[in-house]
Amino acid sequence: MKLLLPLILLFTTLSIKAESNTYAFFDNALTLSLPSDLNLMTEQELTKYYSGQKLPPSSAFANNDNSVTFTLTQYPMQADKKSMRKIQNALSGMLRKAHENAKWKKDKVINEFGTKVAIFEYEIETIGQYHYYLTYALPIKNQLTMLTFLTTEKKYKTKWLTQIRESMNTISIKKQ
Repeated sequence: MKLLLPLILLFTTLSIKAESNTYAFFDNALTLSLPSDLNLMTEQELTKYYSGQKLPPSSAFANNDNSVTFTLTQYPMQADKKSMRKIQNALSGMLRKAHENAKWKKDKVINEFGTKVAIFEYEIETIGQYHYYLTYALPIKNQLTMLTFLTTEKKYKTKWLTQIRESMNTISIKKQ
């Protein structure tokens, strides 16, 4: 019995990693693997879901019922390893002001993938509404790039967070 649990965990981890697809973005400057049950949105879907945004994502993925999305957005803002702490402070202030009732899990800068990455992780729960965000902000081709995971289903939060964290660990950035 003591051996059964580790074997189940190992099998689950291997099956999650095996069920992913690798994608390249921003002229192959960024690659990562995403769970295969997230589908790349078409141009029409991007327009339908994100046309109201000032700067819609360049790519987006969603599960079948759109309760989970993963977006990649590159902003016309200069960003490099040296500026990420300043960018993180500015974004943190904006996000905290916009989401005053959020429960914050992470709001920090880490050294990862050969650069500095700002991580924002927070949960918003109101009557009849739920949002869980995990965002990585990092410089790609000297521009601020945000990778954002969002789920609107609390019951699937743990499953999806595990998969998205594993996906974020597969990030590879081509030297600029």
